[in-house]
Amino acid sequence: MAKILLLETKQGLPESELPKDLEYSSCIAREIVPTLRSLGHEVIEIQSPSVADAINAINTHQPDVIWHAGHGQKCMTTLEHEDVWMTHKSSSYGECNEDRYLEYAPGRFFSMLSCLAGSELGPRLVASGATAFMGYKTSFWFVACDYEPCTCGSGLDDPDEIRAVKSPMQCDLEWLCALAEGKTVREAYERSQAKFQSEIEYWENSTHPIAATVLQCLHSDKEAQVVLGDMDAKIGVSAPTPTPPLTGTPTGTPTPAPATPVPLSSVVECIFPRILAGMLTPRLDKGVIFYRAKCIIDKWSNAFGHNPRGQGRTSD
Repeated sequence: MAKILLLETKQGLPESELPKDLEYSSCIAREIVPTLRSLGHEVIEIQSPSVADAINAINTHQPDVIWHAGHGQKCMTTLEHEDVWMTHKSSSYGECNEDRYLEYAPGRFFSMLSCLAGSELGPRLVASGATAFMGYKTSFWFVACDYEPCTCGSGLDDPDEIRAVKSPMQCDLEWLCALAEGKTVREAYERSQAKFQSEIEYWENSTHPIAATVLQCLHSDKEAQVVLGDMDAKIGVSAPTPTPPLTGTPTGTPTPAPATPVPLSSVVECIFPRILAGMLTPRLDKGVIFYRAKCIIDKWSNAFGHNPRGQGRTSD
């Protein structure tokens, strides 16, 4: 059986911009832990990990599989509070001025829910010896709530709204679930893609006002998903190559109908997460669920504009 490390990030962006932005995915990861353990795997959970926490967990537990969610760029990914983790030297982004922690790649499977990282960082991890990588070559889109977080559907009563919040993350984690069941990298990718398609078909037949928004997310994420490495590999077959101990201090720093999807080229390229336009819907006595219409941009961009209470935005 395999050792699976879940780096369960909670907050990436400043909390004032989107509370618990990364918890929307990590809470779904925690939901599948009992299933992973029932299949005989050892699951290590690290909550709100800094880079030092992540490296310590890798050195201590020597995991076969590493899953995490974090803000990213083509050449990098981050952990809690945008702590810069893995990078490869690249001219595509200013922070990527050196290779960082690529020595932890050999023999491992990486599931990286991080915008854009599948375009450059993923191939570099495989070139550095990773057995397999699953991630996204463009931005990852999902539905979130303004003002009060609704991670894993908390605080929501409408079953479709709960499904809308969870759906993209569940499609992502289907890859890990399939690997845990003994599927190959290729079979796990096919399972994840099939999960995306199943959700797309559900929402295409839905009359819920949020359906068009969820479809935009799912179509974009399904197309962006990329899997690299040994497509016939399975987890738990052989142990990963031991990695050196940490020294010093880590560097921190669609096409759905009838809806018309937002063209990705028309919106500023941004880090995880991107949240699409939707409807204003009643949310308990706290206010409204507000599905933002513009990219949320991280601290590395000057393009972010604050959204006033209760006011919608449109993509530009």
